Amino acid sequence: MCAFLESKIKCCICDYKCYFIIERCLSRFSEKDIQVIAENEEFLSIHQYLSKELRRIESGDAEFIEVDQLEKEIEATIRKHEAKST
Repeated sequence: MCAFLESKIKCCICDYKCYFIIERCLSRFSEKDIQVIAENEEFLSIHQYLSKELRRIESGDAEFIEVDQLEKEIEATIRKHEAKST
């Protein structure tokens, strides 16, 4: 991205033919110059989840654990499932 110009544009294109023409024009640029992000249901769902988690972190409601504790929990979960499969 250019250091002195960073701009975001959001548009809604309802016509597939128009969308195809615009997408084809934008594809001529490199990914470092223009990034096209499709705001489909998956994107919006992830965006909503991450926004909620960020609010929890900023408000102090989020819970964190140390890496060592996470590794212990993962190992315990693996052992539990391995025991069930044998």
